[in-house]
Amino acid sequence: MEIISTLINWFIPSLIAAIGIMLSSEIIEHNLEFKNAIIIGLAANILPIIITTFFAQIYEWIFYSSIVINLILWITLSIIIMKDIFVVNRLKIGILGFIITQILLFIIPLFFPILNFL
Repeated sequence: MEIISTLINWFIPSLIAAIGIMLSSEIIEHNLEFKNAIIIGLAANILPIIITTFFAQIYEWIFYSSIVINLILWITLSIIIMKDIFVVNRLKIGILGFIITQILLFIIPLFFPILNFL
């Protein structure tokens, strides 16, 4: 059950970040599909956990390593997946998705503690 609640806690911010990225198309010009936005969000939120778990001895000495890796993955995945967009817009999309996700990962457990006990 812990795995299910963890996946729900990571899927909700990834989904909302993907929606936020799609809604930002008026401000940041892009033609990203919703499917690709969800892939970027899920990969950028789940891969840091896997990376820091397998390389725990390296990352335990780096402060906020999970957040730094998360930001790097958001930017890297947005650059890799979106080929036909200017680099500056790719960076903006990666940073926007990272900010939305981090805010939601902080707020969701405060307002919806039931998700921690599923």
